[in-house]
Amino acid sequence: MPTPPEYHAAVTAAALFDTSAAAKLLLAGPDAPQFLHNIGTNDVSGLPLGGGCETFFCDARARALFVAWVYHVRHAGQHALWVETTPGRGEALLKHLDRYLIAEAVELADVSARFAQFHVAGPTAAAVLGAALGDAVPPLAEFQHMERPLGGTTCSVRRRDLLALPGFDVVCPVEHA
Repeated sequence: MPTPPEYHAAVTAAALFDTSAAAKLLLAGPDAPQFLHNIGTNDVSGLPLGGGCETFFCDARARALFVAWVYHVRHAGQHALWVETTPGRGEALLKHLDRYLIAEAVELADVSARFAQFHVAGPTAAAVLGAALGDAVPPLAEFQHMERPLGGTTCSVRRRDLLALPGFDVVCPVEHA
């Protein structure tokens, strides 16, 4: 059976995937980092601006219910946490988080429909993305991210080796996709 051209491109150069179906939540407010830290499995409260990590949200028996990727971002001029999870799981994760909100100053919002997302993967992904941005992509550790202008808007560029290949997620408002 011949190798599919998409696979060949991904392992030898770069391939582009539309990952817009990923569920996207935004948590804002002064208690958001500590809130997620308390109910997730990773140290979210210590994330620097531009940092990110993988975390899991579990039930009372420590069974993983959701895998998520959390990024410390600036949104509307304030610090916020962008929480991404698997497609179709945003509403359930939002309900799960809301269930544990008691007196914390945290605002939860599902922003999935407002943002498109693409994943560029492969050995030349950084060069391909740099050409699209008109500027070289600086070396980023996995889950580090930055904002860059692209297509008339500001996009979030995140290092994420989703396919065990060097890769980047590009997230932008859906109207600029």
